[in-house]
Amino acid sequence: MNPAETLASRLEGVFTAIQNERMAGIPLLNLELRVEAVGFSEFEGRPLGVLITPWLMNLVLFPAENEDWSRLEVGGRKSHEFPSGPRDFVVNAFDGLGICQTQALYSPMFGFKAQESARLMARRIMDGLMVFKAPEERLDEKRLERFINGEETAQSDNVAPVQGGAPAQIARSDFIRGKFSR
Repeated sequence: MNPAETLASRLEGVFTAIQNERMAGIPLLNLELRVEAVGFSEFEGRPLGVLITPWLMNLVLFPAENEDWSRLEVGGRKSHEFPSGPRDFVVNAFDGLGICQTQALYSPMFGFKAQESARLMARRIMDGLMVFKAPEERLDEKRLERFINGEETAQSDNVAPVQGGAPAQIARSDFIRGKFSR
């Protein structure tokens, strides 16, 4: 087993224990799903993959073999560059795993009707990370987060072009529900 596969196996064990010991009976669980580590391989020497659980799906990044993350503040954020663009991760520490970095993808998981559909999405996410996107094609995650949280209020951030070139107001609730598209 290579280092990425070994970490994936440990990750599954740790999160299966979390499910059994701390999450049992919580209504947030999609009981059609189980804990599974998907697509773990090395990217720039760091093990990277997707963790599926009945309550969340996260990208998980571990340090390279000779990399020391012990001075990173748990709960802090760190950005990493992928061919598809930058991704922000949160520093975490788990008993049995040590320090890793995670990026939330889905939670709760009720949109997935079966393990196979969650696994397929995890593989699509991993494949998508490795597809180069020019800077103008990349989603500005930080700006999107500020918009959703109501922090961006400048006129230019609250209007979008429509047919004929006239601006139209975007309701934040419509944006969040996916009713806004360019």
